[in-house]
Amino acid sequence: MGRKFDFDIGKGLLLGGEGVGAAVASAVALRMRDDGLGMLVSGVYLSAGAYFDPDAIPEHFRPHYRSRSDERGIHAPQPLGERAKVACEVLEAADGDIKAANWASGHADMPKIYLQVCGLDVLRDDGILYAHLLAEAGNGTWLDVYPGTPHAFWHSCPGTKIAEKWEEETLRGLLWLLSSK
Repeated sequence: MGRKFDFDIGKGLLLGGEGVGAAVASAVALRMRDDGLGMLVSGVYLSAGAYFDPDAIPEHFRPHYRSRSDERGIHAPQPLGERAKVACEVLEAADGDIKAANWASGHADMPKIYLQVCGLDVLRDDGILYAHLLAEAGNGTWLDVYPGTPHAFWHSCPGTKIAEKWEEETLRGLLWLLSSK
């Protein structure tokens, strides 16, 4: 006999993901807004994702979009190895729809968004600048940055102080997303 889940979608829905999952969740949230379903989304959790097309960075962000060419991030350990490389190749091959920062209809009228950024990650500036872009559009955003950490460090360094901090801040961020507007 299967387990019954008792929930009410009318109370809201959280979307979220890490890495490629964050990129997909950001695009799904925008698509839901555009399709008139945005009122169902209470909040969006985005951790260590890619949100920009590197060839289409808005002019005022270009001087700040440096992490994809930063040697420290390029050569930082990647905890998921070959799986991370494949995931990045899939994301890079996706059409423009998945690049949330370059969304044609803009970024206004989004639910609260909680973002996490690894400081020693080629995707660092994607997260930081996407948080700024969302705030410029008038959205509630919360950003946590983990200086000196490689992409998805919590998977490769469990039990460390910084991974414990990430766990605590993830919980706090999710609770903020679930709180009333």
